[in-house]
Amino acid sequence: MDKKIISWVYQDLEVLTFEEWIEEQFERALTEETVSEQELAVAWMTAYTESLAQQRREIAPIDEPCYQWLLTLKEILTEDLPDASNH
Repeated sequence: MDKKIISWVYQDLEVLTFEEWIEEQFERALTEETVSEQELAVAWMTAYTESLAQQRREIAPIDEPCYQWLLTLKEILTEDLPDASNH
């Protein structure tokens, strides 16, 4: 699935893949030195997770299977973590 995002940049219209748009946002933030890569990644994951958990409905109304997406996200984030019960 190759979704595109339309981004207005200096009055020019760009059609980017989601991955390209993400890279552009990181590059812009790092170039402008407004935030570190770590801070941006944490803010991005927080906003994404809060949106899926429907804690941002006033700015990110989502009418989709959010709970299943949260379970999938949890699986992705924990799949490479060591089993804490073995320590």
